[in-house]
Amino acid sequence: SLIMYVLQPFSIDSAPSTRGSGYQYPTPGFVIFKKLDMHDFCEVKDLGNDAFPDMGYPDTYWCSMLSDQTDVICIGCRDGSSGMLLGLITVAPDGLAFLPASQRGGDVAMLFNYYGTCAYITSLCVHPCYRKLGFARQLIHRACGELRRLSSPATLLFLHVADDNVGAVRFYERTGFSHYATIPSYYKPRASHANLSDTALVFALPLSCGRDQSKTSSSTKVPSFMDRTSSFLSSLKMPAINLPFR
Repeated sequence: SLIMYVLQPFSIDSAPSTRGSGYQYPTPGFVIFKKLDMHDFCEVKDLGNDAFPDMGYPDTYWCSMLSDQTDVICIGCRDGSSGMLLGLITVAPDGLAFLPASQRGGDVAMLFNYYGTCAYITSLCVHPCYRKLGFARQLIHRACGELRRLSSPATLLFLHVADDNVGAVRFYERTGFSHYATIPSYYKPRASHANLSDTALVFALPLSCGRDQSKTSSSTKVPSFMDRTSSFLSSLKMPAINLPFR
């Protein structure tokens, strides 16, 4: 099991609560990052419901994330004193094998063609009362560390996020991810809510073996539309063409 202790260098002694006024939830003095399994199911399910109230993930989804220790990496972030589960990340080291066929086409197919092995973040969530304290970034960092230890490490990490989830979009941009593609009608559970978008944005982050993902060179970027098109044509062994647009 992966266990890490991180002292929190924050001057505040509590985190803002969304369930009332004032500061009601103490900021942890230290947190523990540890792999999760089926013994953590109830806590994981509750955290998922709190973090994604509009998605309606069934219990079977969290079961599959926790029970498949070979094809999914699942790391949790706990309060070192109380043991409360504050956040979690689940990553499929081989996104091509993990995603259903209906989600592997189009721009995503070009992503696999360009980078080869691509890891996929299936979920990343932090309890609403403990956000903006750096836990999500730490979870991504730990997951990248686990990916680098694999015999065939991924060269890119990508994910889907709702286009109206402004906070998450800004977080991924600040963490070094680049917007790669836009997929309409992706989030079916959200389609029934008139005020929620069902459009997904694909964000991707190139990974460099042995380097901190947050310090990846700015010159290493996700391929542009022109790059992706040229790469796709090359994979089909077709002659290159001059596209009439920029």
